[in-house]
Amino acid sequence: MITYEPGELGADRAPPETLPADHALTDPAIIGELVDTARADAQQLRLIRPARLGADPATDAALLGLLTEAAGQMVHLHWVLDGEQPWPLRTVVHLPPPAAAAENSAFVTRWQRSHRLGQCTYRRGPDFVLIRDVRPEGPHRRVLIEAEWAHAFTTLLDGRPPAEPSTKNLLDGLIAADLAIPLAATIHHILPIRLHKWPIPYNDV
Repeated sequence: MITYEPGELGADRAPPETLPADHALTDPAIIGELVDTARADAQQLRLIRPARLGADPATDAALLGLLTEAAGQMVHLHWVLDGEQPWPLRTVVHLPPPAAAAENSAFVTRWQRSHRLGQCTYRRGPDFVLIRDVRPEGPHRRVLIEAEWAHAFTTLLDGRPPAEPSTKNLLDGLIAADLAIPLAATIHHILPIRLHKWPIPYNDV
């Protein structure tokens, strides 16, 4: 396997190898390891089959998790959207857009043109979480979550139902602010991305 240091890949070199990622949609527990492997080996990820959103909550959660983790690790993910997108563009515009669409290509074109790195992110510190949301077609905001609420936020990242009433209240607030998506009665997805490394230059992030 050929790997490259950051910035080493040039016009005279072969493109990155591609790692199939379809199995992550049925086994989301491997998403973190899969994306870590792609990043470490300078590989791209690819969904071989078109992916549909809105048909099955578990598949939605897995695909959104894969998109979120790939974006956070700055790993390129090639995928094709199948069917209609069930949410407004602003909800997902910060996630890696599809390369093409099996149908509704106009929506995908808008997604591609509107997407920018770092449009909806969070960072964690000692006893705080800071969310920055600058997605288009809606309010720009910074949300500071402190103390025990910061811990509650981290427990929501795995998509499982909140165990405490206070955590449920936090999730309801995030959903109301379009910072989380309810996928089913017991499944949700937290939308902001945690960038594990910053691009250079990063002035616009």
